[in-house]
Amino acid sequence: ADIAATYGQPTAPGTVGPEAKKVLDAVLASSPQKDPYNIALTMESYLRSPAHFAYDPDVRDIDCGDRSAAECFAWSKHGFCQHYATLMAVLLRELHIPARFVQGYLPGVLDSRTGVEQISNQGKHAWVEVYFPGYGWIPFDPTGGNIAKSSPLPAGPVASARPSARPSASSTRAADRA
Repeated sequence: ADIAATYGQPTAPGTVGPEAKKVLDAVLASSPQKDPYNIALTMESYLRSPAHFAYDPDVRDIDCGDRSAAECFAWSKHGFCQHYATLMAVLLRELHIPARFVQGYLPGVLDSRTGVEQISNQGKHAWVEVYFPGYGWIPFDPTGGNIAKSSPLPAGPVASARPSARPSASSTRAADRA
């Protein structure tokens, strides 16, 4: 499947309302560079900031009315990992940056005696993966409240701004087609 066609298209009309658009505009205004990687980094940092959003695992008292999940979080500014990841994935897709919502678990507790890591349901978590040609899917965790568990991007070769005339061996990797 073509990654850009599958993961880089804007979501359904109405998903990004006026509040989500304000978040997107603020991120774009504060991004030091306008390339997809720097936009994703800036968005991750913006969403994590307690100046903009509050981590709250109990959102039962928030009435979203007919707002989408992304618009509701942008409007209420309270939520947990699924809300942060949804808004980031939706906003990146609005910019045609391939992004996907991912759910899994945070690291568990390692028993040093047995070498077994125990993972519990309390470790359920959601984050975003952003696709960069030549690098594949890179995780970003926008969750606030010191919950996020991002790791730095591994060092790699400097990519040129211009594509070469001939495809490289890396463009035919299975990871690039996933």
